[in-house]
Amino acid sequence: MAGPNPGHCATCRHDGGAIMPDPTVATPNAGTLFGQARDSFFMSISSAERQNLSGCSTIDEVLSRIENLSSLSKAKKRILPCLEKVKSFGDNLSTYFKVLEIFCASNPEWANLALGSLFLVLQVGATPYLPGLRNQYRILTGRKLSSNFVNFFERLCDTIEEISARMPRYQELYDTFASSPGAISPALRTSMLRVYGHIFDFYTAVARVFSKQCGSTCFRTYITVTFHSGF
Repeated sequence: MAGPNPGHCATCRHDGGAIMPDPTVATPNAGTLFGQARDSFFMSISSAERQNLSGCSTIDEVLSRIENLSSLSKAKKRILPCLEKVKSFGDNLSTYFKVLEIFCASNPEWANLALGSLFLVLQVGATPYLPGLRNQYRILTGRKLSSNFVNFFERLCDTIEEISARMPRYQELYDTFASSPGAISPALRTSMLRVYGHIFDFYTAVARVFSKQCGSTCFRTYITVTFHSGF
C-alpha cells in the first residue's frame, strides 16, 4: 500500500478568524515525521501484509472489520469488552487528528493509515493463519488455536487500553485550542506531531512479536516497554 505524499506542516497563527502559517516559528515537518513512522512500520511487516493493509476512515470501520473476523465469531461475549477498549482508543486517536487540523493541514490519508494499521495489528492478533503473517501459525502449532487467539486478542486489547489511558485527553485539547489556535506552543506542536511516531512504534512492536519466535509469553513486556519508552 502506497502511503500519502508527505506534506509540509507549518506552525500557525490566528489572523482575522483564519488559521495562517507563522513563518517565524520552526516546527518539524509533519510529512517527514509521519513518513518516517510509516516506513519504519512497513519495514517490520511482510510484503503480503503491506498488500493487505488498507486505510480506515473511522474507528467504526475498524470495529466492523474486527467483528467480521471468523476467528472471533464464536467468542462474541468475550470480544465485546475488547471492542469497547479499541473504540475508546480510536475515538481519542480521531480527536488527536482533529487537534492537528487546528495548526496543521495534514493529509487525511495519514489518519486513515493510522486506523488501517490498527486494524492490521488487531487482525494479526485474532487470526490463526493469514498468508504472509510469518511465524504466527508456527508459534501456536499444537495448541487450541481458536481459544489461544482469543486470549491473545484480549491481551492486545488490554495493552491498547493501557496506552489509551496514558495518552492525553485530546478532546480537552481540542476544546481549549479550537477557538485559540495561537495559544498552542511550539513545544506542544512538536509533541503532538511526534505522537504519530509513538503510535506506530506500538504497531511495529506488535508486528515484531510475530517476526520473533517469542510468542505471547513476551508480548506484554515487549510491547509495553517499546511504547511507553516514547512517553
